[in-house]
Amino acid sequence: MLMQAANVLDRARRLGIRPNTVMYNTALCALGKAGRVDQAAALFWQIPQPDAISHETMVAAYGMAGRTAEAERALAAMIGSGFQPRDFAYCAIVQSYRCCLASRCCCARSHGSGLRC
Repeated sequence: MLMQAANVLDRARRLGIRPNTVMYNTALCALGKAGRVDQAAALFWQIPQPDAISHETMVAAYGMAGRTAEAERALAAMIGSGFQPRDFAYCAIVQSYRCCLASRCCCARSHGSGLRC
């Protein structure tokens, strides 16, 4: 089901429909939930005008994957673009640390956070 949401974007393009931000955000969300974070990141850069939801969705995708450094960079980019993060973005950062700790990675080495797992 998630990948069907991402495939809608491709179908729209094939039909000559120019995707809008909502369509991109839906595909970003589906890719993130499916664990296809690199594909979501590539898609993010194709969005003509990413909005706050686009940015938060990327923070969440990185967070769910336990990619803390990237989640923090995405949050910084969101703020740098003039968007105010909501609780959702901050929860994604917390989630990224939870995933990191659960996988027993070395947070200090990987993320520079000073945490040791």
